[in-house]
Amino acid sequence: MQSIFTKAIDLISNFNIKFRTSAMKQEITDEGFQILISSDDFIDLVAREGKRFLKESKKFLSTFKESISITTSAFGKSLFTTSINPRYFIWENFQKRMLNKASDLIPEFKGVLKSMRLTKSIKDYEILAEIGESNIFSIDEACAIFKALTERQPNGEAGDLLNDRYANIIYVRLDEETVVPSFVCWDSSDCKWRLAAFSFDDRSWDAGPCVLVRG
Repeated sequence: MQSIFTKAIDLISNFNIKFRTSAMKQEITDEGFQILISSDDFIDLVAREGKRFLKESKKFLSTFKESISITTSAFGKSLFTTSINPRYFIWENFQKRMLNKASDLIPEFKGVLKSMRLTKSIKDYEILAEIGESNIFSIDEACAIFKALTERQPNGEAGDLLNDRYANIIYVRLDEETVVPSFVCWDSSDCKWRLAAFSFDDRSWDAGPCVLVRG
């Protein structure tokens, strides 16, 4: 894989070639071309292109679903352990970090989300650096979102959630100092939605999972 430095050099070289080709079509001499590329305007243009390239190269997420509307009524958190359609498998870490701390009656939720797919193998702190703290949800919000979206795909049908074993991640604030990645993923062997909540930066995420953020 090319380094960012190598890619940047290629970018500038290609930019130079395209610029020279355009200049030749307009019958600009080599001397005129050298004067042109030495100008402040050309240098500023290359600098802007370089900044744009570096900004894009640092992005780890690409838009998967542009707009996901969610509206839920209040519901008891016991639904996650009693529902038969959809069926859930509750990991111990989800029970401990999420359900044990969620409100007994989870409030209604209304909002628009966006799903962003990971394009590289990265850690939680890198994801949060890109999406920002405004995309950290409360425990009750995350539970409401998981409920709403899994009920749309009770048997692992195609929909807003990935259904190919990849995680659908929501960053959740447990307290003032603690944020965790909680996620749901479809297990086709058990025909259940698995719910978990890992420790922050407990692992690196491979390319493929999605992160749910506010739309």
